[in-house]
Amino acid sequence: SGTQPKGLEPRPPTPMTWRMVGVPAPVFPGFEFDILDRVPSEEKPDSIWHRDRARAILRAHPEVRELFGHEPSTAAWCVLAASLQLLLAFVAGFWLPWWGAILTAWFIGAPLNIVLFQLAHECDHHLVFKSSRWNRWLFTYTSLPMFFLGHHTWWIDHIIHHNDMSAPKDFVMRRRAVYLGMRHLPPLFVPYGAFVCVTQFLRTGLGLLLYLVTSLLRFRATPSDVSLAVLGDVHLVSGYKKEKIEFWAVAYPLISLAIFGALWWLAGWQAILYLAVSQVFFTGYLHPYCLGWVLAISHVHNRDRFQPTASHYGKWVNLTTFNAGLHVEHHDLMGIPWQQLPKLRRLAPEFYEDLVPLSSYIALALRFTFASSDRFISLFDTDTVNLTRRLITRAQKRQA
Repeated sequence: SGTQPKGLEPRPPTPMTWRMVGVPAPVFPGFEFDILDRVPSEEKPDSIWHRDRARAILRAHPEVRELFGHEPSTAAWCVLAASLQLLLAFVAGFWLPWWGAILTAWFIGAPLNIVLFQLAHECDHHLVFKSSRWNRWLFTYTSLPMFFLGHHTWWIDHIIHHNDMSAPKDFVMRRRAVYLGMRHLPPLFVPYGAFVCVTQFLRTGLGLLLYLVTSLLRFRATPSDVSLAVLGDVHLVSGYKKEKIEFWAVAYPLISLAIFGALWWLAGWQAILYLAVSQVFFTGYLHPYCLGWVLAISHVHNRDRFQPTASHYGKWVNLTTFNAGLHVEHHDLMGIPWQQLPKLRRLAPEFYEDLVPLSSYIALALRFTFASSDRFISLFDTDTVNLTRRLITRAQKRQA
């Protein structure tokens, strides 16, 4: 039976609204915000923890600054990985039966999406080129095979995740809230990713239609706030304007649809099936390794003390994912590219020796999925209590 975590009062289910459909980290009613809202320090303790660590590391080891910079060679890996995923889609379309496409997606496609995610993440942090435009176009090609039309939102959301980590505007915090709140319907057995992918296509279609209509009515090509709110989300509109990438919110899904349409025409529906199922497995459905990785980057890692992030130091994991396991190091100093990130721990070992690492993504996924209610609370009680309290406090302040 479900034991109520101490300090929490029972709350009625959160009602769904249209704006929550088709987004991977929905904004719940009562917790609305704008992406440019200023967040006080007390509302983002996880971000402050990493900020203080970064300052201490740089004071103690000024030589760490030499690790910062750009790595243009990453572009070759981006093109290679994305092209490989598209090539596998062609193989699935021409030579594999439908069940072969699904098996290939499980064994190769889903783990390869982790690679694409990590490489696109490097572009998002401007760690490949000095030019924001070139990074953004490389991000576009790298993330296209992941079969999600809304990846353009990540360009805005992800940096906020670093600067305001653990605040309600942090999309990872909202995703973590979904995982913790739905733990009796775990992602390992419920294909949430499939629902988000399908509804994202519908949402994008509506957004593009609104863009066409509002542009004709206004005699302006610039996307209206209404179309941006549907293509991205209401809270992101000001972010698109600040970054001056309103057109990209239209261009990204159009390019994606063109690529998927061409792929279907050239290689058939099984090529699309391969990409779609790879994305669903990537979100953790029937794939413990991917689910454990998603939980880890969502900061769900069963710690018994305050440690917002955790790293996985497995050589094979980091070798095959471009050091995606070095999560603490990345959040400490996000200006260090993946090639240089292992050197940070070697230069400043005293800042990492006392932290609790992750030993296995699969073990984390299985603990999260199969733990009894009491065991789940003992493993994830800190996550559940602190997260829910912060959400409720923020909502009460806004309603006051």
